[in-house]
Amino acid sequence: MLINKESGLSGFSVFMHEIGHAFYDSNIKGQDANRKREPFNYGGIMAKLNNRNRTAEQYCNTKNLAIRRAFHEKYSGSAGEFDRWVYNLLQIEAHDVVLEVGSGTGDLWENRLTEGSFKHLVVSDLSDAMIEELMIKMGGRSDITVKKMDICRLQFPDEVFTKVIANSMLYHVKEISVAVSQVYRVLKKEGKFFVTTTSNNGLYSFLCDTLNEYCPNILDPSEITFSLENGEKYLSMFSDVKKVIVKKEMIVTQVEDIVEYIYSMNNIIDLCRIDKNELMAYYKKICNSKGEIMIPKCYGMFICTK
Repeated sequence: MLINKESGLSGFSVFMHEIGHAFYDSNIKGQDANRKREPFNYGGIMAKLNNRNRTAEQYCNTKNLAIRRAFHEKYSGSAGEFDRWVYNLLQIEAHDVVLEVGSGTGDLWENRLTEGSFKHLVVSDLSDAMIEELMIKMGGRSDITVKKMDICRLQFPDEVFTKVIANSMLYHVKEISVAVSQVYRVLKKEGKFFVTTTSNNGLYSFLCDTLNEYCPNILDPSEITFSLENGEKYLSMFSDVKKVIVKKEMIVTQVEDIVEYIYSMNNIIDLCRIDKNELMAYYKKICNSKGEIMIPKCYGMFICTK
């Protein structure tokens, strides 16, 4: 373990000490928790997705995230396929100082934490439940730091990181432009920002069409605030932005999985308006002659260079 003899600090604290005495406290709960929240209109799907209270409710534990992850892995390919795709595009090297915002349960790093594969990694999230999971999986190493943190208020000096990752999370952020400007600030010159997101024309579109037929106006078909279709407008400050897109089709064979997925979206769907058994019967009627439902899937990554 790297120890600074003068300060007695180790790991990331040494690194931050060397660049400006910033960010020592390992218990980041104070200023953001006490910050006065701005008035906000909760109407519409994206307002609900972007609201911090509803996001916190959605991720107060790891259950909902695990349900959706299992659904995608079951019907989109082998386990961990998406994480492998993301990780390969990152091209992380031994000299990299990496920040991931909205790390969730840290699945991106599963079986990829070889010593020396990066200089330092910071994983972060706003959810206490996610932070606890990250600490279990990744805590205790001098080259990895786990922090509770808001992407809109990154507690780092300028130009610290060579790479920043926002994996399927920017559409949860109310102040997307503020978040992106914060990322830009902490990135070194020629550093890269990797942003994964979904399409307006994939699974969510299917759910809007089918659920609103079953129960009118239960799901607002508003455009996803940060998607493959509109994400570039938020990234114009970067000198270069590339987009990588993957299109697939999910063949769902058990309607129970769709219903469980829907019930995991309790932050944006009024489940009191739904009868679970009736919903199950409704999706069974949608199945084709083989008992399958075909659902389009489209996701991608923006690779942005400062």
